[in-house]
Amino acid sequence: MNRGVRQAAGELSPGDETYNAEQYLRDLSLLDTSLQRNQEAGVAEAFVRPVYYRGAAFGFHLAALDIREHSGKHEQAVADLLNYAGVTDDYLALAEEAKIALLEQEISSKRPLAAASAVLAEETTRALSFLHIFQQMQARFGLAATGSYIVSMTAGVSDVLEVLLLAKQVGLREIDPVPLFETVDDLNRAPEVLTRLFEMPAYLAHVQHRGIQEVMIGYSDSNKDAGFVAANWALYQAQEGIAAVCKKYGVRLRLFHGRGTSIGRGGGPAGRAILAQPPGSLGG
Repeated sequence: MNRGVRQAAGELSPGDETYNAEQYLRDLSLLDTSLQRNQEAGVAEAFVRPVYYRGAAFGFHLAALDIREHSGKHEQAVADLLNYAGVTDDYLALAEEAKIALLEQEISSKRPLAAASAVLAEETTRALSFLHIFQQMQARFGLAATGSYIVSMTAGVSDVLEVLLLAKQVGLREIDPVPLFETVDDLNRAPEVLTRLFEMPAYLAHVQHRGIQEVMIGYSDSNKDAGFVAANWALYQAQEGIAAVCKKYGVRLRLFHGRGTSIGRGGGPAGRAILAQPPGSLGG
């Protein structure tokens, strides 16, 4: 019955078996409305709405899948792909500015760097496999089934662009590369890194398409670097700077706090930590 209703409405073409959570909720809403109009509001209240609320909360996926990988792994994978495609065999030796220029050029190019059947290094295959899993999750359960792609130890612009290049290689557009600034030096550089990213038309267009820039800030490594008080001051300043940059470029910001429970992992009283967040950092 649901398939017939959706096909009649032009939402489903013959032979198309795709049925996502949004369509499921529309069907439940239609059923609820029909029951109410036919003097069966009690049935709708008792049986249809509880199912609708669960569907609205959890979709078909229950919880979104996040991925977290070290920036060095992405760098190795990108170097392998560029070498395979004959673009450059010394990517790892390039200075940051040269890496950024090359990555910008390749992200904007429509051609893939390697065919799906290409035999690549184990690390490259692994990195691309993660992204294929993201694709499969989105195809089966909808976009809400995947969350953030966190780039551990983000130190520069190239660390974020490398994820976009790998995603382009597998044809994945719906992805949110999340820079994780962990050391005190990286936290201090965070506003500068975001500024540079937003000044790139291709990256800004991607963020605007996705509707948000998520940034993760690391408490444990910064705490190891500088101690609890100095690390928390660096975290405060980084958040302030990140929020200001996002506001300047009209980008919605969401902050992800990599905050542990123990003092050694940047923990402390959670209530006070929330109240102490800098202005502008809670908008997302």
